[in-house]
Amino acid sequence: MSADHLEVEDKYALDESTVLPDLGTISGVKSVSVADHELVATYFDTPGLALAAAGVTLRRRTGGEDAGWHLKLPREDGRLEIALPLGRAVRTPPAALRQVVAGIVRDDELAPVVVIRTERRAHRLHDKRGEVLAELADDRVSAEPVTSGAPGLAPITWREAEVELVSGKLSLLVRVADLMASVGARRSQSPSKLVQALGDRLTPAGATLRPELRGKSPAADVIQLRLLTQAAALRQQDPWVRHDSPGAVHNLRVTVRRLRHALASYAAFLDVEQTEPLREELGWLGDLLGGPRDAEVLAGLLTSLVDEVPTTLVRGPVRARIAAACRQRYDVERAALVSAMASGRYFDLVDRVQALAEAPPWTEKAEKKAARTLAKALDEDWKRLRALVLRAADEPAESTALHDVRKAAKRVRYAAEALVPLPGKGAKRMVRAHERIQAVLGELHDDVVAQGALVELADAALAAGESDFTYGLLHARLQARSAEHAAAFDLAWQDSLTARARQRIG
Repeated sequence: MSADHLEVEDKYALDESTVLPDLGTISGVKSVSVADHELVATYFDTPGLALAAAGVTLRRRTGGEDAGWHLKLPREDGRLEIALPLGRAVRTPPAALRQVVAGIVRDDELAPVVVIRTERRAHRLHDKRGEVLAELADDRVSAEPVTSGAPGLAPITWREAEVELVSGKLSLLVRVADLMASVGARRSQSPSKLVQALGDRLTPAGATLRPELRGKSPAADVIQLRLLTQAAALRQQDPWVRHDSPGAVHNLRVTVRRLRHALASYAAFLDVEQTEPLREELGWLGDLLGGPRDAEVLAGLLTSLVDEVPTTLVRGPVRARIAAACRQRYDVERAALVSAMASGRYFDLVDRVQALAEAPPWTEKAEKKAARTLAKALDEDWKRLRALVLRAADEPAESTALHDVRKAAKRVRYAAEALVPLPGKGAKRMVRAHERIQAVLGELHDDVVAQGALVELADAALAAGESDFTYGLLHARLQARSAEHAAAFDLAWQDSLTARARQRIG
């Protein structure tokens, strides 16, 4: 069983002569404790350094209070650290960690690439209750290749400081930064010790030059930036899905949808003979992601409904039955997804998306001004949405017509997202307005699916000799929410009309 920890830290480059400031003067810090550690970490990677290029580190570290195997995955708000005990293995990473990075490593061997030794003086910053707010680690580091013949890697030494939040808030890092600046400490340009040790030996993955968008940028620049961004997200989210991190399936599913939208909406700008087969393959992956994601949504919705019911009206093991049914469904669907993500078909899809993003097959229309051509395409998507809204006006809430409206609103939102980097606020307004429509109709769709699930749960409860009363009560509550959804949609549609009327892009 792994232990997960979100690592939020700042790094500073220190000179040998730098004297650390008095950390006890920081607002909110009432005491500072100090401990010394000797750490030895062996970092593992592929021969081509695929993990390091993706911003991922895998190490076996001895010494200190958290000795063990550590896999660190990057994300916007820090790094997720997945930790396992040392065990007996020294030269081979645990299979559980290798499985998480299988999408990056593929069939390559994971072997030691560098050994980093650290003499650490850890300064723990405590509040008035004695709780640790943060830890500042003053590290004197030496790195050396695993073998003396490792090309391009020579032993090096340096000094750095890492300030990691424990129970403190982000504002504490700002106060620490001000104090560190007062003694000449500089923000480190290296995201990790491994990157510093590898130096010029490391070439970041996905280093294709990204277009800088301006008011007169061609459509090709906007579209390629969109494709590059989503191709990078596809690779970055892969290990999170394999690790079964909360929200990972949803995030990857959204990325797949954005890619499919780009290939569909920008068909006039791309060679469809090349893009359409790829869009179909993305549909295959999207369907696989839909299974576990729908199970997650259903579990959350039904659990929240039960929590709103007075305990006297919860007859029988309702929560347990809901949890077991949703978990079983999730496990089955996730197993199918994980199996597919281990296939050559999946790896080929990821590679093809990256290749397309780096060198899109343009048509002549791609050289026209984006603010004009793509804004026009966005407006065509909006007009299609309007027609579906008018068609669905007299339809019941559970009809497929509103589901079509939801998909059309999603298409408008994604088209607007691609235009956000261009000058003007019109695209942002369109994104916000159609996010709201998507959210309202998404809740409606989830309610309809949940009603069907409640019928199945009630039948299963009766077959087991349990009461079906609570399931009927929940079903009735979901039906009663239809009017609420209708009112919320009317307001959201007014936002859409306003956003379209004020649309100015480029």
